[in-house]
Amino acid sequence: GDSTAASALRRVTGVTLVDGRNIYVRGLGERYSNVELNSLPLPSPNPTKRTVPLDIFPSSVIGSMKIQKSASADIPSSFGGGYIDIRTKDRFDEDFIEISLSGKINNYTGTNQINYVGSSSDWTGYDSGYREISSEILEAADIEVGQLAPSFDTSQFTKEELSNLTSLYINRLYGIYPSALKPGFGGSIEGAKSFDVDDHHITLYANYSYGQESRYVPEKYYGYDFSGDGTLVSEPTKYGTIDRVSTQIAHGGMFNLGYNYLDVLRLKYTKLYTKNSDKTTRVVDGIIGSDYNHLTMYFLDWEEREMNVDQINGDIDYEILNLKSNFKFGFEHSTAEFYQPNNYKYLYLTRDYQAPYMDTRLSNNLATRVESDDTLNAMFLNNRHELNLFNEGEYVEYGINISSKERISKQSKFTLDKTPNSFLNDRDLVQDIDTIYSAFVLPGYPYEYRPFLVDTRFSPADYYDGYIDETSPYLSWMSKPLEDLEVVLGLRYVNLDQTIYQYKKDSTNNSGLIVKEPSTLAIDDVFPSLSIKYKHSEKQYIDLAVSKTYIMPDMREFTAGLYAHPSEVANIVGNPDLVYSLIYNLDFQYSYFYSDDENVKLGLFYKYMDKPIEDVQLPSSSLPLYSFINSESATLYGFEIDGRKKLDFIDSSLAEYYISGNFSYNFSEVTLTEEQKETYTSDTRELQGLSPYVFKLTL
Repeated sequence: GDSTAASALRRVTGVTLVDGRNIYVRGLGERYSNVELNSLPLPSPNPTKRTVPLDIFPSSVIGSMKIQKSASADIPSSFGGGYIDIRTKDRFDEDFIEISLSGKINNYTGTNQINYVGSSSDWTGYDSGYREISSEILEAADIEVGQLAPSFDTSQFTKEELSNLTSLYINRLYGIYPSALKPGFGGSIEGAKSFDVDDHHITLYANYSYGQESRYVPEKYYGYDFSGDGTLVSEPTKYGTIDRVSTQIAHGGMFNLGYNYLDVLRLKYTKLYTKNSDKTTRVVDGIIGSDYNHLTMYFLDWEEREMNVDQINGDIDYEILNLKSNFKFGFEHSTAEFYQPNNYKYLYLTRDYQAPYMDTRLSNNLATRVESDDTLNAMFLNNRHELNLFNEGEYVEYGINISSKERISKQSKFTLDKTPNSFLNDRDLVQDIDTIYSAFVLPGYPYEYRPFLVDTRFSPADYYDGYIDETSPYLSWMSKPLEDLEVVLGLRYVNLDQTIYQYKKDSTNNSGLIVKEPSTLAIDDVFPSLSIKYKHSEKQYIDLAVSKTYIMPDMREFTAGLYAHPSEVANIVGNPDLVYSLIYNLDFQYSYFYSDDENVKLGLFYKYMDKPIEDVQLPSSSLPLYSFINSESATLYGFEIDGRKKLDFIDSSLAEYYISGNFSYNFSEVTLTEEQKETYTSDTRELQGLSPYVFKLTL
């Protein structure tokens, strides 16, 4: 069986899991997907990701999964092609307790790879404080409304204070050393217990798991320039190697308390906690940047992602005006925290066949600290009434979803700058990094004789407060005008405000004081949907769906702040001028069932996107710089084939075996605005991040 929700989704047509946890539907990135738990949204513990990782949900607690690739009124209109609602169980068939242990190895396990000294508590997923930047530096550099932007110079600090802050900047070991790559291991314990008291049924479920895995990934990179006439140069002008070793620590648990009264009233409390941390050592060596320097860059990274969710769900069956009815509700309070205490980067320059030396002109010795805390409160109410106008099974459904999300995000960057009167020559700094720091940073040099001074490398725009408030009622009607024809007509109204308060210097006067300036993106629109299901025979079905949906830019994309690319040697800057995308969806599917568990399905789909959000590369004088734009429009279309067949037609002994597979082909074309055509190298192209082919086969 499947161990997690991610494993179960591998078999769904057109669905791809990246890194075993992030969902891509029909080749589209996670921007176009939506994952909920018990029909309530979840905050992503990673501000660079839209959805939560799917491998955190143990399969034993999953009662069902609602998976839709066509929009309908009863699910969020923030939909680009994939919706998953993971519904936890409220009762179990039998009591159980299960303990499992696992181990993992790969072809690099046991070999010496790069590593750096971390904290003694890394195995728990929590940094002990070993990496943290000195609290005195953080307090001195804090961004506060009504105050001046901090600057580590003599206009705001005394010489003695600046000298002391510099000594405090270096507070751990930074060198890279060889270390044997350890095998991965993990374990979990889970159990369920049910009680019956008269007509009351109570179910308890609990799960806890811990895992650790180390991986080494070697890469080669190549960068190409454009000539003056806009043609691509055939030979790479930037090239080199990337060695990356990452250790992932994940642990968490789920608690589920279910109550059932006569199968009429059902209540459920769900608690979900996850902690995922990554320790990454990365060395990039080669020709990098617009100056074509030969650099060796060292990255010492650590990040923690934590999610804490509390939910109460319930439903009750009742009758009103002789109509069988069901009322459902759900309430949620959840938090997500992202924490990088001190991601550190330093580099050496190789020039003229000399030994590599620490070049102080290239934003060297950079420490980055990020805190991003989300709080999400959400609720839903919905009613369904049987309303048999033409045939049995018809209904009308209406409800409302309300949510409020807050994010407080702070990013601080610091560096060591060589002083103008420094007695050091960069080409003499050929020692290892810890030796250089011990000789020239840690000693208590007077301010006038210090070869290095700590300085800030961030702006007020690296702080922002974000708020999203959404209210969206909906109405849906399912009718069967013919016995073999089902029609579902729905309408959802969305009132949404996304407001980012960007920290910046006051531009209305020359005071230079910090203010918070709001930037708001609002939706006030209706989103209709229509689906038709025709039963041609007991074995043949035809489905058609039409809908209108939207996609919002993420909070971080909607800011003016600059942050490091999560995987490349590059930076990303947001775009406060982004707008939301409207998507018009059309889906068709033909299904033929050989038996209850054997079938073949053929699907066609088409999407028109108005103002799709895409990644772009901006001109940069140093590292590559990426951002986001709204293109004019995009079209996406393709087909899907899905099938499942038992193998007993080969031999009766294979009756318990089957083969299943699916294939999805996607074609897209993006149209740029006239202004964009003058800026970028191609007038039309495929939608970014789209995989044209998705193929899966299971035996």
